[in-house]
Amino acid sequence: MKRILVIGMTGGIGGVETFISNLLMKYDKNKFKIDLLLYQDANKKYKEILKKADNVYYVHSIKKNPLKYLIDIVKFYRKHEYDIIHLNECTSKLFVYCWPVTFLKHTKLIVHSHNGGGSSFFHSILKNWQNHEADQFWSCSAKASKWMFGKYNSQGTKKIKLIKNGVDVERYLYSNLIRNKCRNNLNIEDSTVVIGSIARFENQKNHTFILDIFNDYLRRNDNSLLVLVGDGSLKKYIMNKASDLGISKKILFLGNRDDIYELVQSFDVLLMPSLYEGLPFVGLEAQAASLPIIASNTVDESLKITRYIRFLDLNSELSEWSDAIDNSIKIFSSKRSKSTDYVREKFLESHYDLNETINRIEKLYCKL
Repeated sequence: MKRILVIGMTGGIGGVETFISNLLMKYDKNKFKIDLLLYQDANKKYKEILKKADNVYYVHSIKKNPLKYLIDIVKFYRKHEYDIIHLNECTSKLFVYCWPVTFLKHTKLIVHSHNGGGSSFFHSILKNWQNHEADQFWSCSAKASKWMFGKYNSQGTKKIKLIKNGVDVERYLYSNLIRNKCRNNLNIEDSTVVIGSIARFENQKNHTFILDIFNDYLRRNDNSLLVLVGDGSLKKYIMNKASDLGISKKILFLGNRDDIYELVQSFDVLLMPSLYEGLPFVGLEAQAASLPIIASNTVDESLKITRYIRFLDLNSELSEWSDAIDNSIKIFSSKRSKSTDYVREKFLESHYDLNETINRIEKLYCKL
C-alpha cells in the first residue's frame, strides 16, 4: 500500500481545495493511504470530506509563528514516513511545508501546479529549490507549467504530466427544476438576468472590473442582478466600491457556498475576467451546466472544451463585455435544457471526466 501525504488544503475555497476534495472522495483505499498536512483550519465546507482522509495532521503556519512552525515540521517528518508527498500549490511558498523531503531518500516529491501567474518574492526564491528536489512535475495547464517550472519546463529535464481537472459532470448537468429551486431560494424572478462570479475576493480575480462591467450592463438592462460567490481579503473593498457606484441593491454577496452545482444552474452568464489563471475548476463546472462564460484571454484557452465560453481582451471596452453577455444569453439560454448529451460527449472527448482523472493519478502514484 502506497503512503501518500497531500499538502495544499487551506482555509479558503478554490481550485486546489476542490481538486483535493475530489481526490479524497474517489481514491482507492485498498491501494493507497492518504494523509493531509494542514497549516490552517480547512473551510467548514470540507468538514465531512476531510474525514475521507486516513489522517489529518496540523502544523503551525510559518507566517503566524515561525519558531513553532519549524519545530512542528521537523518533528512531523521525523515521526511520519511516506512513499510520496503530493504538493498542490499556486505558488512555491508551500514548499516550506515539505522541504525536509530533501533529506528523505525514499520519499518521492510531486510538485503539482494549479496556477498560471502572479507575483511573489518568496515564489521566485523557493521555486528553483523546490523544482530541483521534485521527482515529478504535474500541472493543470500549459500556463501553470510555465509559471511554476520555468526553465525546467523549457529545458524538458523532467517531463511535465498534465493532470486534467476532472469534473463530476452528472452532478452539474443543467436542470430547469434545480434552476427554479435555486432562484426561488434566492428570491430571484425568472425574468431577471443573473450575471455570476464564483471566485475568491483577491486581486487575481479582478472583482473591480467585474463591477465595472456590470455597471455598464445595468445601463442597458435594469432587470439584471450580479451574484458574487466567495470570500477574501478584498471583499469589503468591493462592497464599498459597489456602494460608491450606487449598484449595491443590484448585487448579492453570497459568501462561500457548498451548493455551486446548483448556483451555476441559476446564472445566465459567468464572468471570469481574471488577471491570470491556471485552469479554473469553476470554468469547467459552468460548462458542465451549459452556462455561458465570458472570460479574459489571460485564462488558459485549454479551458474551452464546449462552445459556451468566449474570451475577451482585458483592454476591451466595457461595451464589448456587455455585448458579449447579451449575445451569449441570446444564443444559449434557450438551448441549455437540450444540451446534456452534447456536454457529456465533450467532457468525455476532452478527458475532463473526474473518474478518468482519478484513474490517471492512481496509475502515476503506483509507477512513482
